[in-house]
Amino acid sequence: MLLAAAVSAVGGSPAQAAQGGAHCWLNVSTGAHVCHRSFAEVISDLSGDRVRLGASAATVTDQERAEIAQPARTTHGASAGSGTYVLATVYADAGHAASGGTYTFTGSSDCDTNPDVDFQVAVMPAGWNDRISSFTSYGRCATKLWDNTFSGISYGYAGSSAYVGGAINDRTSSIQFN
Repeated sequence: MLLAAAVSAVGGSPAQAAQGGAHCWLNVSTGAHVCHRSFAEVISDLSGDRVRLGASAATVTDQERAEIAQPARTTHGASAGSGTYVLATVYADAGHAASGGTYTFTGSSDCDTNPDVDFQVAVMPAGWNDRISSFTSYGRCATKLWDNTFSGISYGYAGSSAYVGGAINDRTSSIQFN
């Protein structure tokens, strides 16, 4: 199963992303995309207000991720889908710090256990090209960062990285999940 998203048309311009907030989510299966002022608001939206995180939260637990996967609509009416699975969250800052901004990628299913690509984003969302310093993968997913469209310098597949290293830091232009 390979689902790909070309996000340039979905993500809008950097100005549009900034107006919505520094914390966004994208369903790579449907193209649905919303930005908020905090990571906690992203998770609340994805869960239809069933999961409430503290204001300083920057990650979700396995239990919170399972709750998000329950059928629901987002609080903004965009269909996060029935069975929306959080694949990964990327951070503009090292150490999984949410203060510089976050981008959460979701899909219609969890990653499987096969060594293939399950989901990918060929073009990073507006405002997120060459911006990632750390990430956290969820469920069975592992994340791979590329400095070009699935070519050039890469990092991963990895479950989590508090710092992606000097070679790929602030250079990610595409991302894959397996």
